[in-house]
Amino acid sequence: MKKRMPIAIYFGWTTFIFIISACYLLVYNEWNRFGLSDALWAVIILTFATLVALHLRYHHHDIAYPLVFVWCFIGIAIANGFDELLVTTSALFLSGVLIVGVLFMKKNPVRL
Repeated sequence: MKKRMPIAIYFGWTTFIFIISACYLLVYNEWNRFGLSDALWAVIILTFATLVALHLRYHHHDIAYPLVFVWCFIGIAIANGFDELLVTTSALFLSGVLIVGVLFMKKNPVRL
């Protein structure tokens, strides 16, 4: 597992940057967001990223991949501060969910 850690960290950053780039592309092309606010879309995207990270944590027993998302979510919370409280609290909550997932999520192997 130690041999995979640099690749997992790189893949985590690549996935996060892909999600952010897709969001930037939508904003650049003035997508209407189905009438939802920017803060709500940010929470939806953060939740989607959390689901992706927990999926890879569960199926590939990878610890480093979700920790990259925790780092990014804490950075988002610090960058928003008290300006956008919904995004800040959801980023901190979802980083807590990821930490709990890293610590307590275990896949039981199938025994034949």
